[in-house]
Amino acid sequence: MNTKHKARQDLTTAKAMNNFDLIRLAAAIQVFVGHAFLFGFLQHNLVRDIIWFFPGVPVFFGMSGFLLLWSLDRNPDLVSYCKNRFLRLFPALWATMLLTTAVLLIAKTISFDDLLGSPALLYLIGRCTIIYSFVPQLIRRFAQGNPNGALWTIGVELQFYLLLPLLHRAIRRQPLLMKNIILLTIGAISYWINRSDPNLPFDVYRLNGYLRILISEIRIFYFLFFFIIGMLFYINYSWLKKLLEGRCGIHFVIYCIICAAFFFCTDLSKADPYFPDAIALIRYVFLMFFIFSTAFSNVELSWRLLRGNDYSYGIYLTHLLVLNAFYESHRFTGRMSFVLSAVVTGILAWASWHFIEKKALRLKKYSLRSLVNRKDKMAPAGF
Repeated sequence: MNTKHKARQDLTTAKAMNNFDLIRLAAAIQVFVGHAFLFGFLQHNLVRDIIWFFPGVPVFFGMSGFLLLWSLDRNPDLVSYCKNRFLRLFPALWATMLLTTAVLLIAKTISFDDLLGSPALLYLIGRCTIIYSFVPQLIRRFAQGNPNGALWTIGVELQFYLLLPLLHRAIRRQPLLMKNIILLTIGAISYWINRSDPNLPFDVYRLNGYLRILISEIRIFYFLFFFIIGMLFYINYSWLKKLLEGRCGIHFVIYCIICAAFFFCTDLSKADPYFPDAIALIRYVFLMFFIFSTAFSNVELSWRLLRGNDYSYGIYLTHLLVLNAFYESHRFTGRMSFVLSAVVTGILAWASWHFIEKKALRLKKYSLRSLVNRKDKMAPAGF
């Protein structure tokens, strides 16, 4: 049996039951709590330092590289791939932007007349399509200035969705060694771009304003190496499975030792998890060993706790809007604002999953869970 088919067989067995839904939920909660600290709802303490070492967004990126490459490898039909990615991403996103519009109107940040103006329209329609960073001055008057600041990562994910079929085509017929060389080379170039931020070969400021906004949205090359690391775990899974499956505790201890050393040797206020130096990058690789080991250890845990529900995307989409809304209201203390924000975000995530996301996912022609076993209730809900 060749390496490609062996990897697929190993993953088919392993992925029938795993903890990816639970990991996604933990990552989304980490992002929410981290932003609550930034809003001042919680005071800086040891909890903030601990969760700093488990950054939700890079974890999302790494898991996306692993899971989406596996999905495309199992079913390379591009029409199905595009349809499935659309259904996973946009219905809940559109609902979130409708909610955002309502909140901005209630807060009187914008009026109904403003909705007909180009700045507000570009902001709202852009968030529903491909523009996730542009925030006009009109909107910046609300709370801390960006009601949905976390959505920039949706743009990065979307760009990875578009790039992945090209990467898959480049490596799918290559032997394992060449696959690793290709992905490592692309990842190294991405990491160099992330660290060096090279200038573009043309003057962006001479472009039309809309073109300038569109070019500023192209961020995938700054963060592609996070996805590449997940892809490397996927293509080497047949070799890594003995190190991953059932060894979550070992990887947790190893990662905690690495984090403790990093904590006492580094000023966390000057470290950025999105732009890691070489040592931080190595730490991230060990984090992903822990993440993927957790996914394939005690594999029924996610199903026992979540029963196949995936609330992570709803939490991620709505949490900053909710935090901003409570920040804007000035009616509660910091801790009370945090508690109420957590409750409201949880309710919105529950509604998003049960009334929007789950219904949209049923329209998928093929999903990872159906490719594994159509009767298997242990498959991750977010596939």
